Amino acid sequence: MLSRGSSPGPDSNYLDWELVVLAYLEAANLDYVVTQPMPAKPKDVWSADNKFVCAVITQAIDSSNLHYIREHRRDTHHMWAALMQAHQDSSTGGRVYWIRKPLLEKMETKNMLEHINTMAKYHERLALLVTKEKPLTADDVHLASLLSSIPQDWLHFTT
Repeated sequence: MLSRGSSPGPDSNYLDWELVVLAYLEAANLDYVVTQPMPAKPKDVWSADNKFVCAVITQAIDSSNLHYIREHRRDTHHMWAALMQAHQDSSTGGRVYWIRKPLLEKMETKNMLEHINTMAKYHERLALLVTKEKPLTADDVHLASLLSSIPQDWLHFTT
């Protein structure tokens, strides 16, 4: 059974969900409808596979995700891209959030492995937002440092 994709946000399970769903689609030789745009005149097998994968995705996500994919309900490739965009906030605010998150994290339990796994999750989320087209810059780090340095009661002035 496929895991259910949660709603976007800091606790999103998107990375794990994407891995599981892609593995399932690859095993069934259906991943092509996600990774490739639909041809202008798709063959019958493409159309059937596309319909099936659209149904799988809509059943494997939390209902809070449906509004992201509604306009793409018959196009798996665009549906997949819309989910990725919803869960991977590559805006400056999203990048700064994931830069600050590991910097502010403190080990609060005696479980070192749990702490290491938490830090690895933060790293993984940030790494997905850093691309050749949108590299991490000194400005990003400066902004994260600045926001981390001011008192909490001043943060409402930054939005």
